[in-house]
Amino acid sequence: MHAYVGAQIAAEHGLSQEIVDIIRKHTGAGLDQEDVRELGLPPGDYMPRTLEEKIVAHADNMVSDNRVVVHQFSVDKLRAKGADRGAVRIEMLHQELSQLYGRDLDTILGLIGEYPKLKGVRV
Repeated sequence: MHAYVGAQIAAEHGLSQEIVDIIRKHTGAGLDQEDVRELGLPPGDYMPRTLEEKIVAHADNMVSDNRVVVHQFSVDKLRAKGADRGAVRIEMLHQELSQLYGRDLDTILGLIGEYPKLKGVRV
């Protein structure tokens, strides 16, 4: 429900519909209508369609708590929960965005490290 609630909060604070949609659609690689029913979410579109929606969704898949992970981490997590459709969607989104990037996005972990230091952020 966090993506739905977050989108509602963003809308209530006057954020653009594009931002509200990014927030609502960022879970996994999107939620299909079967997922929406199973999770008890209000009917709606929860699948990332724009490039921006896809990038945010996949960036979320590649971060766990405060560390950067390879996409397989999220795939394995979903498979362990029996969410095979979601795991397949993450794999497909990873392939699509890696192709656009020009190399496997998992290589980002090697570039920035598992615990990247963020400029201007105190931890």
